[in-house]
Amino acid sequence: ASFVDPSDADEWVPAKSSKRPHAGILSSPMVLSRFPTTPTNRNRHRSRTVWDAFLATDVMALADRPIDPTGIVEHNPTMFNPDCSVCHAVIDPLAGLFANWGPQGQYAPPKDGWFADMLPPGFEAKKQPAADATEPLRWLGQQIAADPRFATAVVRQAYEMLVGVPVVQLPSDEDASLTPVERAARVAVHKAQQAELQAVAAAFTAAKQDYRVVVRQLVASRWFRAGRLLTAPTGDPTAVALRNAELALLPGAQLLRPEDLDRKLEATLGTLWRRWDGASYLTHPNEYGIFYGGIDSNAVTRRIRTPNGLMAAVQARIANEHACLAVPFDFTLPVQERRLFPYIEANFLPADAYGNPIPAAALAIRETIRRLGWHLLGQRWADGDEDFEELYGFWLEVQQQGAAEIGSGGASATLQWWECRGVTDPNTKASIAAGKQITTDPSYTLRAWLAVVTLLLNDAQFLYAL
Repeated sequence: ASFVDPSDADEWVPAKSSKRPHAGILSSPMVLSRFPTTPTNRNRHRSRTVWDAFLATDVMALADRPIDPTGIVEHNPTMFNPDCSVCHAVIDPLAGLFANWGPQGQYAPPKDGWFADMLPPGFEAKKQPAADATEPLRWLGQQIAADPRFATAVVRQAYEMLVGVPVVQLPSDEDASLTPVERAARVAVHKAQQAELQAVAAAFTAAKQDYRVVVRQLVASRWFRAGRLLTAPTGDPTAVALRNAELALLPGAQLLRPEDLDRKLEATLGTLWRRWDGASYLTHPNEYGIFYGGIDSNAVTRRIRTPNGLMAAVQARIANEHACLAVPFDFTLPVQERRLFPYIEANFLPADAYGNPIPAAALAIRETIRRLGWHLLGQRWADGDEDFEELYGFWLEVQQQGAAEIGSGGASATLQWWECRGVTDPNTKASIAAGKQITTDPSYTLRAWLAVVTLLLNDAQFLYAL
């Protein structure tokens, strides 16, 4: 199977090979290639990954580490040395169930069977039944789904995907970097999280593993909503310090992924940010897809959660270019089709050339700013709100200064940049009818709206999932 656009996350191509048994994600080429094996590793890495991802078990934490190599004298330490076998007794049987899959995921059953110097294929104390020898991974999937730890693993992964951070782990005894208050806070948050996540796991199991139950309960939880404090605030400095340490462990705002931001820009502005070939600047790996925290599932597999200077520059460019694309084009549309400016026209001013107020126009401008706050930031502003009044004052200041520059010859009434004119549809590139095109801005109102929209698109409330 091949993709028309490998960078399009919404493009799916069905593919199935009749020459290999299928066992869901366990036998998928993507997983087997992502977690390869070697003749010496013998699928142990794959086994460790399955234990962690599907059974919420870190097998590397089952024994004290590091191990003193001078104490290993046995012929086969993975089977007979207690320091080694405590982990390998868990890892190796499950590794044997991947025996039919080669280093890069090719289906290649070994001619001589599984290694005799390893524990036989199985799952914990269960040995693989002879009847399932041809499809061991399918049998493994059945064992995993029936194990109570599977529900815990599902909830743990769903929590990290929805909330954006992993669950809080208990501090180790050897970690000397934590203060007593930080250690106590980590323990308190861990216990509170585990209690609630176990309740979600129980509901998932009771619902016959309906994943929608997990999503609903996590979205309604305090971890997603951050609606309740773990420790009641008091005047006691120790209690306040503990509460602050607990709050520092809770998830905050999540930076929107490039795919999410691309969709949000289209949904709110109606404009696409596309290359000459139609690919998205934000999601294409050769443009900003990787720079802005995306992954290619090959060399880059973990997303950037904390923005850096390069990402801030991308945000600024997104705000500038999308405002240029969306604002003039919106004014060329019929009022009923506009997403941003259904209440005004581009030349609306709060006062005439002599300074006489135009109450209806001033009200429409304020209502437009109020609407933009809700449409782009999800904020419901009332008259007198600080952000609302500052934004209105900002629009007024930009418009008045720009108009003064036009009057003195320091600025042109003609819109300088082609992209900031309303002459083509920014998505289809089709020309707009001559009578509806916008090429001039004699009162500087259009550029004032460009400034406002640029400011809002560069706001954290637009760029983050709060």
